[in-house]
Amino acid sequence: MRLTFLLDEDLPESHPKSTKGREQLVELRQGYIDTSRIVSPSEDTKQVRYFHIKLEGLDLNYGIRHIEERNGTTVQFDYETKVSYKNENGTGCYVITKGKTYINNKLPNTVMEELAADCGAVLYPLEVSVSNFSIINTAAIKARWKRLKKELERKYQGTYISNYLEAMSKRLTNDLALNTALNQDLFLSLFKHAAKVKAYHNDLSAQVVFYAPLVPYTRPVRYKGDQNVESHYTRYNTIKTVFKGEVAEHRSCKALKAGQAYALHTPTTAELPKGDCTLAYDTDRYTGMLKFCKATMHLELEEEEQTKTTLHINELY
Repeated sequence: MRLTFLLDEDLPESHPKSTKGREQLVELRQGYIDTSRIVSPSEDTKQVRYFHIKLEGLDLNYGIRHIEERNGTTVQFDYETKVSYKNENGTGCYVITKGKTYINNKLPNTVMEELAADCGAVLYPLEVSVSNFSIINTAAIKARWKRLKKELERKYQGTYISNYLEAMSKRLTNDLALNTALNQDLFLSLFKHAAKVKAYHNDLSAQVVFYAPLVPYTRPVRYKGDQNVESHYTRYNTIKTVFKGEVAEHRSCKALKAGQAYALHTPTTAELPKGDCTLAYDTDRYTGMLKFCKATMHLELEEEEQTKTTLHINELY
């Protein structure tokens, strides 16, 4: 079975050749603006008119294609994710669900693939705080895992399986470990980046950091660079943003490979990882939420160990 979303021809053009007929994004006087309030030009160029982000009624459906290229081997993951918004007792949160994952256009068909898919699915539906992007339904996830673990112990046998389930239990029954697992999701990392990075200089540029979860079971890799916003809305009524950065890690290649969250000593330049990252994404003019994205991340831990990770995100209708 093949998922057909996210072909290059399905995505809108990144940079329309002309701004003729397109409404200008913002008229600025000085300093920083907060584009969590989308800006519309005023007849008086000395005045800025603001419109707030609209989260109420948010209901988004994304098609996601995640491609990993490592040492000559390419693996492609396709899945759909839905994001909605709810506010209970004054706490706003994103509610995130995830569909089945296809690996190289096929459903999981080995024991380990099926086991990983079953364990990963227990996180959903996931409720994530809008204010600090932490999981707020940890109790529900723990209850789901308790039931699922019993089912999996009946379904699968063997020492390796038992060890795997015990390792998952340690991660899924600890709030800190659960939120660490949240940071290991590349789609959620990009969704968070697009939702949180909203302040720019008057030339619509900013120096920012993007954290990419490229090495399993440790803190994401840090990329630092410049982010720029186009000055006109696109013909799709979106705001085009481009980030270009380089790896800016304090951890050495060896520390990253060992899963160390922090640098235990000051590495030399030769010991540091290398790589670059480009994010090109559109956010909705009226809600400020992510609509389209193409992200490419290179990471070099050693000369013979280089990876390229590409993520395509497309809002589905």
